[in-house]
Amino acid sequence: MATNTLDEKVLDDFREQWKQEVTSRQQQQSQQHSAIRTAATGDDHERQTESLSMHEQLDNTTLDDGSDDDTSDEEPGEQEPVTALAHYIKAIDHERQGQLEKALLYYRQAFRLNRDIDYVYRRHYQTHILPELQKEEQQLKSQGGGEPSSGGLDHSGEGSDGVFRHIVPIGVEYQQPAITSATKSFAYTWKDPLTDLIEEFASQDTDYVAALDYKPVLISKLPNEILLAILKHLFLKSLSSSAKVALVCKRLFLLTRSPSLWQFLCEHAYRQPNMTLTESRRIQADQVQRYYGGGWYNMYIQRPRIRYDGVYISTCHYIRSGTSKTTWNQPVHLVTYYRYLRFFTDGTLIKHVTTDEPAQVVKQLDQDYSKQQTFRGHFAWKQDDNGDGKQPMTILKIDTRDDNLPHERFFLQLDVKGTHRGRHNKLGWRKYTSVNQRHINEYRRQRHDNDSLDALDEDDSLEGLEHVYDLKLMKPYFFSPVRSYRVDYPSDDDDDGGQV
Repeated sequence: MATNTLDEKVLDDFREQWKQEVTSRQQQQSQQHSAIRTAATGDDHERQTESLSMHEQLDNTTLDDGSDDDTSDEEPGEQEPVTALAHYIKAIDHERQGQLEKALLYYRQAFRLNRDIDYVYRRHYQTHILPELQKEEQQLKSQGGGEPSSGGLDHSGEGSDGVFRHIVPIGVEYQQPAITSATKSFAYTWKDPLTDLIEEFASQDTDYVAALDYKPVLISKLPNEILLAILKHLFLKSLSSSAKVALVCKRLFLLTRSPSLWQFLCEHAYRQPNMTLTESRRIQADQVQRYYGGGWYNMYIQRPRIRYDGVYISTCHYIRSGTSKTTWNQPVHLVTYYRYLRFFTDGTLIKHVTTDEPAQVVKQLDQDYSKQQTFRGHFAWKQDDNGDGKQPMTILKIDTRDDNLPHERFFLQLDVKGTHRGRHNKLGWRKYTSVNQRHINEYRRQRHDNDSLDALDEDDSLEGLEHVYDLKLMKPYFFSPVRSYRVDYPSDDDDDGGQV
């Protein structure tokens, strides 16, 4: 009897303990659900703050290092955006690369997550991105108006990882400084904005000092003349190296501001393909005194020029109607295609029109490229000083032919312009025409003209023979550097700097 009473007491104690555990567990779960509801019903400001912190990490990988992919497939291992702001940034990045279809998808997802995401991004731009851009612009001004470095926030070109990324600049164009009656004269003398710093460094001891005592500075054994010859060829093929070299030490900084260095660059960069180096020296010497105050550095920075270390890309879009099995729905397709334009130092060029994205084309675009819609031709410069107080306009004239259309010749006139990303990185349209050579033959027979067809120039009177294209449909070209391109300038025996 006593045993049964003891067993019932033990059983009652176990039941009481079990009830307490169940009650405690229910209270803990209730507290957890309450905390989740509180976090889920928080205001938009907390979610936006979390999105901003998440985007700061994303921004370091998408904007700074330029490692975004512009191919049709996403890079393996690339993290998909999570927050609304991350989707919005991704959409902007695709839009700047001309990939509107992908941009629309990310924009749609961003506004689904946060209908006020455009205001959130505007605030983020003002507090994070704009200060970086202003800081970079201030650094460029302190460097004397030099070209921007290739490591900016919107870097375009082939990165160190081999991934090509093309950016379509959005913003106002760079305006060339006006030439007044005082500056457009041989009496005007240009002054380097860093003259005071140059004079200060020149008066100081600029001997090389080893960072480690036991490691000698071998470059100190080379005279300045040898170093200057090396820098001439280096800057001619990679101008972005000038800023990096100038930051090494005071002596190299002084060498990078040497007038003979920039004179060498001007004589080769503005040399016509059919022009001897002696003739180029004479012409450039007249130009630098007439328009640029005798400053070779000023001339190289301000005067329009063609770049050979990359490719010019024009991103175009059009909409075509699709077909549907139903009558109440009519789909449309947004088609994106690209115009590629690459120049060579011998005066030739290659133009290619395709729907293939830049990452698939640029590394193959050489003089032997032979796919469909590939045009080959020549280019030349045309001076046009209209006397309106601006820089003398330099027009780029292009004559191309398509191997599949042997009787057609296409003539282009382009202006070399700049954007907020840099100078001389945009080609704007002035004129675009085509002429059938059969019509030219008939035209010249009527004139009893025996000139060669190859001597035809678009300035010839071809009224009624040429087809003029609507420039509203032509998008400008933007330059993107390609690290794998090799630049070989023509050399002359009278070149004091040796072969280029």
